[in-house]
Amino acid sequence: MTGRWAALAATRTAGRVALRILAGAAAAVLIVAALPVSLVAAAAAAAAWLRGLPPRQLHLAALWCGPMVAVWLAASAVEDRAGWQAAQAPYRGWLAMWSLAAAGSVPAAAAVIAPAAIPLGLAAGGLAWSYRIRSMETGAGGMSPDAAVSFDLRRWRHQVRSAKARIAAPGALPLTMPAGSLVAGAVIRTVGHPARQVARIPYPRMRSHQVLIGTTGTGKPSLRMCHY
Repeated sequence: MTGRWAALAATRTAGRVALRILAGAAAAVLIVAALPVSLVAAAAAAAAWLRGLPPRQLHLAALWCGPMVAVWLAASAVEDRAGWQAAQAPYRGWLAMWSLAAAGSVPAAAAVIAPAAIPLGLAAGGLAWSYRIRSMETGAGGMSPDAAVSFDLRRWRHQVRSAKARIAAPGALPLTMPAGSLVAGAVIRTVGHPARQVARIPYPRMRSHQVLIGTTGTGKPSLRMCHY
């Protein structure tokens, strides 16, 4: 009886290993088949990691590519003189991309597939980056118990570096916003609020009691004088 249970457990283990191998092979085939999208997604996720960007920024960048995709589809419809064939433009661009790449025309191949690969890659990169953040926050990722802490510390340093870069150049940030809000500096990280690059304080709130926090030489007395 014990031998039968051992054989059954070994069969289940082998089945799980076989399923993981098949899933990995299918994912590898998909990544290679959608190589332009995969490259853009990898570059977008890497840029978000290095600059400390939230996944929302990648999703917004993908949405901003909408006009480019619309113009591309409209041009394809005009060229084919059939509006319904515009839906086939991504597939035909994919085929043309591989043909040009096989012929050695890599720049032409990239230009053919770029209108479809860029927005899809940005969206996929945003999803991958969001999954990575969530897996580290929930403790599902990482190779050691302190992996989540190390990941968050590195991400914080990247966000601080990006915030410093936004205010380093003279005149990079205005003193006031069009709605009358006062600019307090660059945002490093937000929790429970929309991610923004600029910290704003509505002017009516300046009449409330505030605590000014800053190191020596950061202009606390000047800001207090302006407040009063």
